[in-house]
Amino acid sequence: MNVLITCCGRKLFLIDEIQKSLNKLFPLEQNNVVVTESDKYSASLYYTAKGFIVPPIFHPKYIEEIIKICKQEDISILIPCKDTELKKISEHIDMFKGLLIPLSSNKTINICEDKLKFFETLKCNINMPIIHKLDSSRTDISYPCVVKERGLDIETYGAHICINEKELECALFESYNPIIQQKIEGIEYTVDSLFDNECNPICIVPRKRLRIREHVSDVGLVCNDHEIISQTQKAAKLLNIKSVANFQWIEDPYGVPYLIDVNPRISGGLQVTLAACPDFILTLIKLILGLKIHKLKFVESVLTLKYESIISCNIF
Repeated sequence: MNVLITCCGRKLFLIDEIQKSLNKLFPLEQNNVVVTESDKYSASLYYTAKGFIVPPIFHPKYIEEIIKICKQEDISILIPCKDTELKKISEHIDMFKGLLIPLSSNKTINICEDKLKFFETLKCNINMPIIHKLDSSRTDISYPCVVKERGLDIETYGAHICINEKELECALFESYNPIIQQKIEGIEYTVDSLFDNECNPICIVPRKRLRIREHVSDVGLVCNDHEIISQTQKAAKLLNIKSVANFQWIEDPYGVPYLIDVNPRISGGLQVTLAACPDFILTLIKLILGLKIHKLKFVESVLTLKYESIISCNIF
């Protein structure tokens, strides 16, 4: 069986996990993991047996090139890894007939991508930081506040923390299609999760983000926070999340979790979860293939610290 991971980037662990899962499920078959990237210096291109350089996601021929590779390499499963790619693939899902893709609906992906729509959809049922309308009076804004990009058809990175009106105006000027959000102080959590096609939870694993590098967890601690697990399940049901997704929460000093973000894809820091729940990817592959699965348990209080490695190769 052949699997294609698109926008694989530096997720070399994902290549290993999928290869290991395929070999366990189909020990007598030739199983291959293929990757695509638009950056010719992406580590994943040189790590796996076959890597293909494709146009950037917003290039008009991106989908066409991905489909071409799928046919050429006899791909059975396509696993997208980037937020902006999810929307594009879901909009052209009819062009991927015959391929199995772990993806929530286009409606769900659009809600998760648009931070304002995301807030309006969930605010009555889930604790969330307040988003202030840009055309309203600034007198109701408490400092510090957060300025983020709304996230429509762009990849968002980080946020501006503003402690006064001057910093707020500067951040709004520098940001594309910004929103102003209430800042919640507390402990940051990422929750890696799997849901079946009826949005029933298979696995919900919360982890504290103890150290972050390039917007991804660098040091994480898996913990069995029952309130965050319960609220994640509730939010997933409201959003109709299917397959894999990661949820971003902040728990305030009173133990109240606030939902910050939902990414309906594999997270960049999934290694932390894999240390506590080793069958996560194997179960995802089983879910994609329609095989029998069972709910997963995880080991709590697992501390995971990432470290650097390198790939070297002769390109001449």
